[in-house]
Amino acid sequence: MFSDIESRNSRKPRRRSPVMAQVPGRIHWQCRRGMLELDVILNHFVDQHWWSLDNRLKAELETLLSCSDLQLQKWLCEGREADNEVCNIVSRMRQADCHSSR
Repeated sequence: MFSDIESRNSRKPRRRSPVMAQVPGRIHWQCRRGMLELDVILNHFVDQHWWSLDNRLKAELETLLSCSDLQLQKWLCEGREADNEVCNIVSRMRQADCHSSR
């Protein structure tokens, strides 16, 4: 009797979605920002486009994620020109029009 209750109450490990399996957890963690707008833009882009990025763009994305929220807001929300080391990924994000999902 108790074994039946235990088996029903035991938690099964959650399966990761195919997208989550492809994107390193540290990237998703770094997409969490202090500004909701940036959370939405970054997470949507990573979920939708990570698999299509080459290694150079993935490296630029990691550099981008190390920037301050204020800098990201200027580049991604206000459309200001991005620094050279992240200009390709910012351009790609703008082309993907991720911020229209806000």
